[in-house]
Amino acid sequence: QAALGWTARVNVVDGRLLVEVQDAEGAPVPGLLLTGALHHPTDTGRDCTLAFQEARTGLYEVPVSCASSGEWHLRAVNEGDVPFEMEHDLWLP
Repeated sequence: QAALGWTARVNVVDGRLLVEVQDAEGAPVPGLLLTGALHHPTDTGRDCTLAFQEARTGLYEVPVSCASSGEWHLRAVNEGDVPFEMEHDLWLP
Protein backbone atom coordinates (compact mmCIF):
# COMPACT_ATOMS: atom_id res chain seq x y z
CA GLN A 1 0.00 0.00 0.00
CA ALA A 2 2.74 2.47 0.90
CA ALA A 3 4.69 1.43 -2.19
CA LEU A 4 1.59 2.05 -4.31
CA GLY A 5 1.11 5.50 -2.80
CA TRP A 6 -2.58 4.95 -2.14
CA THR A 7 -4.51 7.21 0.22
CA ALA A 8 -7.99 7.00 1.70
CA ARG A 9 -10.39 9.68 2.86
CA VAL A 10 -13.28 8.95 5.20
CA ASN A 11 -16.56 10.82 5.51
CA VAL A 12 -20.02 10.20 6.98
CA VAL A 13 -22.97 11.53 4.96
CA ASP A 14 -26.68 10.82 5.58
CA GLY A 15 -26.01 7.74 7.68
CA ARG A 16 -23.50 6.26 5.22
CA LEU A 17 -19.81 5.75 5.85
CA LEU A 18 -17.82 6.68 2.74
CA VAL A 19 -14.24 5.67 1.99
CA GLU A 20 -12.61 7.18 -1.09
CA VAL A 21 -9.40 5.45 -2.21
CA GLN A 22 -6.99 7.19 -4.60
CA ASP A 23 -3.71 6.13 -6.16
CA ALA A 24 -0.46 8.11 -6.07
CA GLU A 25 -1.63 10.35 -8.94
CA GLY A 26 -4.99 11.09 -7.28
CA ALA A 27 -7.00 8.77 -9.55
CA PRO A 28 -9.77 6.65 -7.99
CA VAL A 29 -8.89 3.02 -7.22
CA PRO A 30 -11.73 0.76 -8.47
CA GLY A 31 -12.63 -2.84 -7.75
CA LEU A 32 -11.65 -3.20 -4.10
CA LEU A 33 -13.49 -5.67 -1.87
CA LEU A 34 -13.49 -3.63 1.32
CA THR A 35 -14.63 -5.15 4.59
CA GLY A 36 -14.05 -3.84 8.03
CA ALA A 37 -15.36 -2.98 11.44
CA LEU A 38 -16.29 -0.07 13.63
CA HIS A 39 -14.80 -0.41 17.10
CA HIS A 40 -16.17 1.46 20.07
CA PRO A 41 -13.37 2.79 22.30
CA THR A 42 -14.91 1.72 25.62
CA ASP A 43 -17.56 -0.94 24.88
CA THR A 44 -16.51 -3.81 22.59
CA GLY A 45 -20.06 -5.15 22.76
CA ARG A 46 -21.06 -2.28 20.47
CA ASP A 47 -18.48 -3.13 17.75
CA CYS A 48 -19.95 -3.98 14.35
CA THR A 49 -18.70 -5.44 11.08
CA LEU A 50 -18.95 -3.67 7.74
CA ALA A 51 -19.17 -4.82 4.12
CA PHE A 52 -18.61 -1.92 1.73
CA GLN A 53 -20.11 -1.59 -1.76
CA GLU A 54 -18.49 0.41 -4.53
CA ALA A 55 -20.90 3.33 -5.05
CA ARG A 56 -18.87 4.76 -7.91
CA THR A 57 -15.31 4.30 -9.11
CA GLY A 58 -13.04 4.44 -6.08
CA LEU A 59 -15.81 5.38 -3.61
CA TYR A 60 -16.91 2.68 -1.20
CA GLU A 61 -19.91 3.02 1.12
CA VAL A 62 -21.77 1.20 3.85
CA PRO A 63 -24.73 2.21 6.04
CA VAL A 64 -23.71 2.88 9.64
CA SER A 65 -27.01 1.87 11.18
CA CYS A 66 -25.17 -0.55 13.49
CA ALA A 67 -23.39 2.26 15.33
CA SER A 68 -24.79 4.98 17.55
CA SER A 69 -23.49 8.50 17.81
CA GLY A 70 -20.13 9.07 19.39
CA GLU A 71 -16.48 8.22 18.92
CA TRP A 72 -15.52 5.15 16.82
CA HIS A 73 -12.43 3.58 15.30
CA LEU A 74 -12.71 2.30 11.71
CA ARG A 75 -10.53 -0.47 10.36
CA ALA A 76 -11.00 -1.56 6.74
CA VAL A 77 -9.11 -4.04 4.56
CA ASN A 78 -9.26 -5.15 0.94
CA GLU A 79 -10.20 -8.82 0.68
CA GLY A 80 -9.01 -8.84 -2.96
CA ASP A 81 -5.55 -9.49 -4.39
CA VAL A 82 -4.01 -6.07 -3.74
CA PRO A 83 -3.04 -5.54 -0.10
CA PHE A 84 -4.72 -2.46 1.36
CA GLU A 85 -5.74 -1.63 4.89
CA MET A 86 -6.63 1.55 6.69
CA GLU A 87 -7.55 2.80 10.14
CA HIS A 88 -9.33 6.01 10.98
CA ASP A 89 -10.89 7.57 14.10
CA LEU A 90 -14.23 9.25 13.52
CA TRP A 91 -17.19 10.82 15.24
CA LEU A 92 -20.69 9.74 14.29
CA PRO A 93 -23.46 12.31 14.74
